[in-house]
Amino acid sequence: IAVPLIETERHLLPFVGPLLPLRIPQPRFHGSPTDEYPWPFLGYSLLRGRTVPSANLTEPARLALAEPLGRFLRALHQIPAATAAERGAGPDPISRLQQAESRLPALRSELREINRSELRPLLPALLAVVDAWPIGYVPRTDTLVHGDLHAEQVLVEAGEPSGIIDWGDAHLGDPALDIAGAMALLSPVGFRVFEAAYGEIDPITRRVARVRAVRHTLHGLHYAEASGDGPLLAEMVRALHHLAAGA
Repeated sequence: IAVPLIETERHLLPFVGPLLPLRIPQPRFHGSPTDEYPWPFLGYSLLRGRTVPSANLTEPARLALAEPLGRFLRALHQIPAATAAERGAGPDPISRLQQAESRLPALRSELREINRSELRPLLPALLAVVDAWPIGYVPRTDTLVHGDLHAEQVLVEAGEPSGIIDWGDAHLGDPALDIAGAMALLSPVGFRVFEAAYGEIDPITRRVARVRAVRHTLHGLHYAEASGDGPLLAEMVRALHHLAAGA
């Protein structure tokens, strides 16, 4: 599964990195398959910082991420798709948003089965988010996106964002995928600051992004519970509060 993700990073990141206002991983070493280790691998230059869940940010520190993240995604989404395709960016290999509509009933059931008492009051607002999905939505395929942006992909150091990691899912797709990550990471106030830096987001994209954010956050919540990852669990609970408040 990881091999095509590594190849995406190998070809795409050296081109994308200089165009962005935050640092991203840069491959420095490339290992070819051998009989001893039959897969390619990469070595990267070090990016300093801690992921958002492990940094235990205060709300003012979290708010300080909004404007830089907005500028970052604006720069990423403005990279010409044709040029990105020449550097290795292809279509979404797992059709993240194309399958979303058929999964709405399962998402509603998953929300109703949440057994954490602090999240139960959020259920009406989160179900309303899911119900607002624009039926018949056709995902865009014209934008270079990170593809899997969430709190564990954002590095912070000294109270400021220091990098965005894990680019194996980068592809030509729908900007709602990345906007969803900002929605989960930021409070409604923070998201308004994000949007001022990113540019106006149309209502349909906003609705699609919010459903994507709810689904992605639920997956993170289940993973954190199963793995006993306390900081990640706290981040996912916070994200659901953000998404419910924003609804």
